[in-house]
Amino acid sequence: MNRFYRTALMALVILTIPSLHAQQIPEYTLDFLLNLYCQSDSYFRVQSDSLIFHNNRRLFRIQTLPTLELSATLANLNNSISPVIQPDGQEIFIDRFYSNSNVSLTASQLLPFTGGRLMVSSSVVRLDNFSPSRTKEYNLNIFNVAYSQNLSGYNPYRWEKKLNDAESSFNDVQLIQSKEVTRGRITELFFNMLAAQEEYCIMDESEELARYMMEKAELFYESGKISYEDYLDAKIDFKRASIRKTQDDIDHAREELISFLNMENHPFFVVFTPSDTIHIRCGLESVDEKLINDRASLFSVDMEKKITAIEDTLSLKQLKSADYPSVSFSLGGGLNSRSDEFKQLFGAFNSRLNASVTLSIPILDWGRNRLQYKNKLANMNKRDIEYNARLASIKNTCHHDLVSLSTILQEIEAEEELIVLLRLKMETLKQNAEFGRIDISEVFKVRTNLIQSQIQNIYRLKEVFSIIFKYRQIALVDLRTGMIIQ
Repeated sequence: MNRFYRTALMALVILTIPSLHAQQIPEYTLDFLLNLYCQSDSYFRVQSDSLIFHNNRRLFRIQTLPTLELSATLANLNNSISPVIQPDGQEIFIDRFYSNSNVSLTASQLLPFTGGRLMVSSSVVRLDNFSPSRTKEYNLNIFNVAYSQNLSGYNPYRWEKKLNDAESSFNDVQLIQSKEVTRGRITELFFNMLAAQEEYCIMDESEELARYMMEKAELFYESGKISYEDYLDAKIDFKRASIRKTQDDIDHAREELISFLNMENHPFFVVFTPSDTIHIRCGLESVDEKLINDRASLFSVDMEKKITAIEDTLSLKQLKSADYPSVSFSLGGGLNSRSDEFKQLFGAFNSRLNASVTLSIPILDWGRNRLQYKNKLANMNKRDIEYNARLASIKNTCHHDLVSLSTILQEIEAEEELIVLLRLKMETLKQNAEFGRIDISEVFKVRTNLIQSQIQNIYRLKEVFSIIFKYRQIALVDLRTGMIIQ
């Protein structure tokens, strides 16, 4: 049995003192509480985020699918004085009272490769004139095909797709990281309660030891073997040991776990089993520091940097395009007809064609775009410096944490060996007390050192698991096994 296994086993033995378990109160391990993650509020927040991310991906893909829209306008009445062009070209004002109604069906499709848009539409229009004369007209646009395209600049969809792909990958990682943050919090609360239990057990053990010494001192004082001062020292030590004994910290830590995990409100204790740490050192020896550092840098900086780089490049293209002429064109055609009677609309059709080319040339903007372009470049350089600083910090922190983890594990083993020696010393002092040699100051000193050592080891274990779950979050690697978290 190796020393680290003995360390964990010792912690388990300490936590199973009969005074804590007289009523068969349930005991929960760390793994058991971690499995309750799915009933925490944090889990449901992650589920909501997951749904939002999934829907955003679907929304982006939907824009490449064809759309179909049906619209109608019924009884659009207008009574006003309007300019009307006469057959000879003269324009006069006439008091008009008319109504028009229309129904249209439009299909639209984005073409991802070009960024242009193709539209097909059909419509029927009815015009009713009430004044100055009563007439009605129909117009049928059997179909009209149109295509519009920007000939200069960039394809917005292509850049939006790059950004969406990068954000989707980042969101996938963030969902896993959110889960690990929650598990890290559960681990923190577990060790808070474990430390409170450990302290109570130690105080209980300390009180029993002080009671034993006081009772022995009382017997020896009555028989005249020790002085009244030594007897008073024993009674003072017992009072000191019993004053600090309370379960308030245990109750508070338990309430925090119950609240965080939405558990049923009933008494329970936590236990730390050897299997929680038995493989940590072996796993740590197999961990590749460069792998941990690279993955931490990727998920903490590189993915964010990639998204920002795409956004910055798109902004630069937009600013640059604004300084140059832009050209766009639109081309469409179809068949239409008109008639005084609806049933005659499907007779002879007239062809329809429309085409346009638009040219826009910026002439004077007082250097606004150029200044914005320079500012964007300056911000990009500033951000690169910040990213490089964060990468360097991650590398240094990663190395320090892995070294610290190994050191803490060694300290735990050494502290357990010290605890064994302190217990041997305490047994020796108890044996001496059987023969009237009571040294309360030495008992107090040994007991204080024992309490400190046991409590320190609990907090060392808490720090070990804090580092483990830190890298489960930022690097998606479990240092206990070296396995990648999916």
